Amino acid sequence: MATMEKRRTAVGMIRRRLHWLLVLLLVILGLYIIIFRLDWSENYDFTIYSRRLSSDQVHVNTEVADELASKIRILCFVTTTAVYQERALAINATWLKRCTRHLFVTSLPLPIFHPNNVLHLSEIPDGKRHLTAKTFAALQYLYLHELNTYDWFVKADDDVFLIVENLRLMLSKLSPDDPVYLGHHFRLYAHNGYMSGGASYVLSRGALRIMGKQGLPQNGGKCKPEEPDEDVEVGRCLEAVGVLPYSSVDTLGRETFHPWTLPNTLFSARPNKYDLHDKLAGPDCCSQLTISFHYIKPPTMYTLEMMLYHIDVYGRHPDDVTLRRKLFRPHVELVPHTHQDEVF
Repeated sequence: MATMEKRRTAVGMIRRRLHWLLVLLLVILGLYIIIFRLDWSENYDFTIYSRRLSSDQVHVNTEVADELASKIRILCFVTTTAVYQERALAINATWLKRCTRHLFVTSLPLPIFHPNNVLHLSEIPDGKRHLTAKTFAALQYLYLHELNTYDWFVKADDDVFLIVENLRLMLSKLSPDDPVYLGHHFRLYAHNGYMSGGASYVLSRGALRIMGKQGLPQNGGKCKPEEPDEDVEVGRCLEAVGVLPYSSVDTLGRETFHPWTLPNTLFSARPNKYDLHDKLAGPDCCSQLTISFHYIKPPTMYTLEMMLYHIDVYGRHPDDVTLRRKLFRPHVELVPHTHQDEVF
């Protein structure tokens, strides 16, 4: 009898522990959903931020950035859908205006924007499974119509925040007529890896010219628009036509394009199989002249814009000359592989 009683007591303790473990897991799941997954955008009036501040409200000298903007012509094209108009509006009201020209690439019309800023691809459905075809169609359009007008072409998703001035500084170290492909470098699925689509990637005029002539499927090239992973296929296509990836880390080894969430970028140094470079966290997570952040919802988009462009620390200014000379040295970056299954 004593043995049976002990067994009942032990079973009861196990059940109680399982019960509280389940409660704890549900609480953690609830907090995760509240913090990272729920979109609270319906509680915000985003139209407030679309009203531009007059020049006398922000005292800042933009001569250095303006000089680079006059010399380095960037076309930014953003893949989006009519379902995510709030994202497109947030991008349009914040960083996108700093590109020389921009295009929203969409399957359905976007009447909220000027037609000159929308590339309407009605023959390609919306959805992630069609993103590769949509991106290659956009690149074909740029190759045919914009190749000689702009120096650099940036492909972005509608949940990325781009600091265009920092991108221009990096690009000032390179020639747009060389075949250049850069972004956040992942090491898998191609011999020399590929650039994360979420963090945005950049093609030079020289790279787009080669891709247009030899790679794009509309011209009988080697790219595969039917494959599901757009950024992987762009990387494979560029590799097939001889365009090599370039490093975008700064001279201190810090990343400039960030494909992960902000909390992951800032606080997690856990290695993963994708990153070519060791993942750093804390103050070392990000270059002083970071270029992009991914997984940015509209409230955070406007917050970053406010913090970066409308708030300063008095008496603390970056040394533009030193940063310009020393922080970026982009160069061709090949990927060493230990196993064939890292490639295909």
